[in-house]
Amino acid sequence: MASETMPTLRVLTLAAYPTISYGLRAALEADDLAEHAGDATEWAALPDALEGREVDAVLADIDWTPEDLEEAGGLAALPPVLLLAESDEAGAAALAEGFRGVLLRDSGVDEIQAGLRALAAGLAVIDPRILPLVGRAAEPEVRELIDPLSPREIQVLNLIARGYPNKAIALELGISEHTVKFHVGSVLGKLGAASRSEAVAIAMRHGLVTV
Repeated sequence: MASETMPTLRVLTLAAYPTISYGLRAALEADDLAEHAGDATEWAALPDALEGREVDAVLADIDWTPEDLEEAGGLAALPPVLLLAESDEAGAAALAEGFRGVLLRDSGVDEIQAGLRALAAGLAVIDPRILPLVGRAAEPEVRELIDPLSPREIQVLNLIARGYPNKAIALELGISEHTVKFHVGSVLGKLGAASRSEAVAIAMRHGLVTV
């Protein structure tokens, strides 16, 4: 069951066929971590499907083109979109087009759930198999960490990447919320990050965390 510190997400699914849509809904409703907020069968239908609904994220398993996104009003006008791409090449192209959340279609339910939570929390979600195809020119320089993270800090960082607030992290690790705040501050300092989302982005480039 969803906990008080991990509210249920409202997710709209985008799929071309009813069988795929059914599978996405089943993934959303596992463990009550997300609820189904509606369906759409093509990108152009998204604005109408979203109208009048409170939606935290969109889970899309459908092929796309830049023209499709123009018809949908562009990504900026939509809730965060988690795209399940057919291949790592398609995933890299989606990132270049502006998607902040891209997993491959063979991702497990846990990965999809964690990705949706991270997206709804304002983080980027990138399947690690896609990263080698992302142009190096577009990637920030990865510098060696002067002060490596401790095993506990890496645990905290992974939970941050999954959208956990401090209270939920404390419950998950069996430590106090004050201790969590200490670890979060230490993580931000060691990574040179100004925010939790920036810390996750830096950590992903160092291979410290995958969502």
